[in-house]
Amino acid sequence: MTESRKSDGIAAAVEREYADLSPLQVRMATHTEFSERPDDPAGRVMHLLGLPSGRSLVDVGCGTGYFLRLLAENGHRGRLIGVDLSPAAVDEVARIPGVQGVPGNAEQLPLPADGVQLCTALYMLYHVPDPVAALREFARVTEPGGRVAVLVNHHRTTARTMDWVREIAERHGADLADSGLNGVTSDTLPGLMEEVFGEGAVRATRVDNALAIPGPQPLIDFAVAALTFCGVSPSFPGREAVIRDITAEAHAWFSTPGRVWRDPKGYVVCVANVG
Repeated sequence: MTESRKSDGIAAAVEREYADLSPLQVRMATHTEFSERPDDPAGRVMHLLGLPSGRSLVDVGCGTGYFLRLLAENGHRGRLIGVDLSPAAVDEVARIPGVQGVPGNAEQLPLPADGVQLCTALYMLYHVPDPVAALREFARVTEPGGRVAVLVNHHRTTARTMDWVREIAERHGADLADSGLNGVTSDTLPGLMEEVFGEGAVRATRVDNALAIPGPQPLIDFAVAALTFCGVSPSFPGREAVIRDITAEAHAWFSTPGRVWRDPKGYVVCVANVG
């Protein structure tokens, strides 16, 4: 596959995934409720950046607006901007008092050079066709002395669930290459950021955890919320059959009393100083 076709495939898959924010909300809720060890990724980013504060901030790939809403509700005084390709995300962010929602591409941000003091990009860089171009844009729009924080997952995070869902999806004819992911992980992110921001300008904080799901329904909900990443879009002809198999197999697995579905996960937060 050529780089151009690969980039087009990532962009198309991401557009399909985030046309409706409901699956993202389900995945977020699953991680919040069923993490083996309590963790607050958004709170960790806030702590690393000294937030809330009076500094201007753009959140790239803002999704549901959770991070921006958290800042606004905790008394952040600086300007808050949310940028996203998804019209649904921009509309959602625009409903948050004091937050500006802007449609835009991470590789060509609709902001002037040195336009903000802080830039965040949480759980999104692995969806960008050219992640280095996006990082350069994060640096461009952040003024000297500002900081950029990027959060991405570990390689094969929640691999047990994803492998299971992919096996079922493939059984029904799904194209597993249609994932919307570019391969950026917690292992590769620090090096990519040092390439853009300079050696010694990046500090990485790694967090390891796991999902621990105690029953079939939350596992089913989480699995169904990941279907688009496994080539099963809302319009996929075999989608209902895939969901039936997920449901039946989840109930069968939990038929043994006391079982917990444990699935390792984790992420890294990299914070770069902008020179």
